[in-house]
Amino acid sequence: MKKILFLLSALPFGLLAQTGNPIDSLQKILAQKQTAKDQLGETEALFEIGSIYYDRQEDKTALEYIQKALQRLPEGNPTLKGRLLYRKAMLLYFIGQDFSQSLPILDSAYLLLRPINDPEILAPFLQSYGTFLTQNL
Repeated sequence: MKKILFLLSALPFGLLAQTGNPIDSLQKILAQKQTAKDQLGETEALFEIGSIYYDRQEDKTALEYIQKALQRLPEGNPTLKGRLLYRKAMLLYFIGQDFSQSLPILDSAYLLLRPINDPEILAPFLQSYGTFLTQNL
């Protein structure tokens, strides 16, 4: 099955991680964020690492990082939470969990992302969300 692309992970780490192995670079950034007790930075680094594994279709490893990111996510960031929940729903689906497990998570992501007035974030999500629903309902 071809994965639905969701291009919302434009985090500031992207440029820093382009040299060498991006996961190694992001692991270093993650360690720095943990040392600095920067919970949001740690969450973003975990999400970015999970996204790399997602793109490589290493779904179980990607899900581990997305789960960790959700656990570390500070309150008050609905956009990042929506993106994480969307990625989690997709990974559960790709790993072979039944669709009924992914749908409530996907709906939660939609409720968080719907009020965003940024077409660069919302449009790709809605397109992927619609495609996912039409293929599975």
